Amino acid sequence: MRHLRKFFLGASCVLAVAARATPVAFVLPAQPAPAALTAFAKQGGVEVLFSSTALKNARSATVEGTYEPDAALALLLAGTGFSAARTPAGKFVVTRAGPGPAATGEIRGAVIARGDARPIAGALVQAVGSTHATKTARDGAFALRELPVETQTLLITADGFQAERVTEIPVHAGRRTDLNPIRLFSATDEVQQLDGVLVRADELAGLLRLQDVVVTPSRFGIGEARLAPSVALTHAELEALPQIGEDLYRAVVRAPGLASDDHTAAFWVRGAPNEQVLARLDGVDLIEPFHLKDE
Repeated sequence: MRHLRKFFLGASCVLAVAARATPVAFVLPAQPAPAALTAFAKQGGVEVLFSSTALKNARSATVEGTYEPDAALALLLAGTGFSAARTPAGKFVVTRAGPGPAATGEIRGAVIARGDARPIAGALVQAVGSTHATKTARDGAFALRELPVETQTLLITADGFQAERVTEIPVHAGRRTDLNPIRLFSATDEVQQLDGVLVRADELAGLLRLQDVVVTPSRFGIGEARLAPSVALTHAELEALPQIGEDLYRAVVRAPGLASDDHTAAFWVRGAPNEQVLARLDGVDLIEPFHLKDE
């Protein structure tokens, strides 16, 4: 905590200096974004953090003239799909510009049984073609939030019931779309029992057409798995885990789904590189927070 107090006191001084940033003469022709950011940092005398891999296909705009670093960087990144923000330490961090709150909407509804209208708890509701999914509550209600503003299709599955699709659901920016109750057939409903058919050899010359056959899967519990399992380590567990130099990253790498090597404290999460891992401390994003001590 002593180090954190020093950090926040120092951050207020950095922000005060940033507010009085001196304009700088920039000469930055249009070029690949990584090279432009490197030249910007050198000419502006500032530090810029960015991912060369994420920016490999981006091309910067031309910036020539006298600007404050914040304004020059905004002009440089215009049209690239990336934006920059200044950290309390005075560094610029370039990230992909995401959609604003008004660019998403919400779908709400409930899932019930078609026969007796009882609510179905634990039904999986998925937005087809995306990673948005949720499970229904005890009363069968569900809510899918932060959906893209476009027509959505929902797939609803539940153990013991036939899957159901709901199509052509409009999603409006910053608004909620309420659906009528979604009714699911039981897995045993509307199953046809075929009559016996006697086929004689002399009748095989013609085409024999059978009645429609409805095939339903056996019951299984894969839908009961949590969508986003979490792992938590207590302070006592972190103290007991083997680690080098009290490095927190060396300790948490033993959690399921994580992998690392002996050369760096960075780790992979289910195969994803460390650049895609978000680390936060009391709501503050940390950039490459390696070799941190738990004090």
